[in-house]
Amino acid sequence: METPDSPEKSMDNTGASNGCLRIWLYRSAAMIISAVLFWGLPEAAVRLARPSLGQYRSIYFGGDGNSPLIFEKDPWLHWKLRPGVETDFLNVPVRINKAGFRGEELEDGHRYVMCLGDSATFGWRVADRLSYPAQLGTLLASKDRAKSGWRVLNAGVPGYSSFQVRTQAERLLPRWRPEVVIICAGNNEAWPAVQSDLSIASSRRFAAFMEGLISRSRFLLWLSEKLDPREPRPFIAGKLEGAAPRVTREEFSDNVRQLIRTARRSGARVILMSPPVNLYSPPFLSRRLQDSKRWLGWCDSVSRLALAGKKADALKEIDAQLRIDPRNVHALWMKGWVLTQAGRTGEGRNLLEEALERHPFPESCKLSYRRVLERIAAEEGTEYLDIDRIFRASRPGKSPADLYLDHCHPTPEGYDLIADALARIISRVSSDEPYTAQDLSHLLPLSPE
Repeated sequence: METPDSPEKSMDNTGASNGCLRIWLYRSAAMIISAVLFWGLPEAAVRLARPSLGQYRSIYFGGDGNSPLIFEKDPWLHWKLRPGVETDFLNVPVRINKAGFRGEELEDGHRYVMCLGDSATFGWRVADRLSYPAQLGTLLASKDRAKSGWRVLNAGVPGYSSFQVRTQAERLLPRWRPEVVIICAGNNEAWPAVQSDLSIASSRRFAAFMEGLISRSRFLLWLSEKLDPREPRPFIAGKLEGAAPRVTREEFSDNVRQLIRTARRSGARVILMSPPVNLYSPPFLSRRLQDSKRWLGWCDSVSRLALAGKKADALKEIDAQLRIDPRNVHALWMKGWVLTQAGRTGEGRNLLEEALERHPFPESCKLSYRRVLERIAAEEGTEYLDIDRIFRASRPGKSPADLYLDHCHPTPEGYDLIADALARIISRVSSDEPYTAQDLSHLLPLSPE
């Protein structure tokens, strides 16, 4: 027969339990104090000191020394805009608001239009208010009789490929839920790279995950930069031999389709926009092509002949080179340029397009990529804005070269034309106050020249 425990035994058990509890409390307190001493205090100290951490220095965009002030490292995007920055960049004032968009600070209670893209969307070498997203915001506000409160978000980031825009959109669209998404990408797809953007992302998933964890702590980020101050190796190839484009045409198609799906899942209407391409600017990276120095000198002498009024002599020189090599990028471009100078704009533009298409690594969007955009817009049922047609319509029978600052970045006047066309499309698709056919006439395709 079992007998009940004595009072002395019960007291011993209670004392043992209390002792275990005290040990557990002491150990927990020691762990908390250790965490505060060895991580919390350093974390607080780094946050109070506010050192410049995470600056992206692998590429100095535009060769500007202020580039690291505007761009910061990102494990998945390589670089992104640094929130809360106001400084000069490319000799113009640039403001990045606290949300990480270019422009003024945001307020709640707005209907959002989000502009995704690269430097053409960001507004390369123009002030904040002159980029097409800023001008579009001004136009929508002026036509907003219903006071619906449109606000345009400029999410453009210089240097972004369609793969980076796709990755960025997967972050931004669920957070901001814009009603309209404008996508303009394609001018950075053909950079000569060691690996394609997709290959790099696939090969460094674990590294990106770990970098993401470290970046959540200012102390760990500071410590990692002190222990390993080396900058990440740029993905841009040092030489053209063996290089690959950042984004192939097939990958470009997949990126754009995924962008449309992501936008639609967030409830947005999509406007696809062709990237601006100045065909009348010599193809970039020419200095890295074979015998580039000799060819650049030849181009200079031929252009001097044409500008001196000797266009027939210039064309003879060019045709002689094309008989030797019909695929010569420099000769094709020069012939297109001379024909344009002679007033044969349609024929000249076709040759300029061919030169760009045959260039292995141009810094502008090839026609084959732009046709992918047009085809996807038709298949997906999205609005499509062809910037080249808009610019040519504003300069009938002439070259629209004066609407560009360089090979692909529009002037403020060019941005104004883009913003006006987008404002008309948004007004039509939002069904607030549709424009008449006459109002939209300059958006229609041009007749063949």
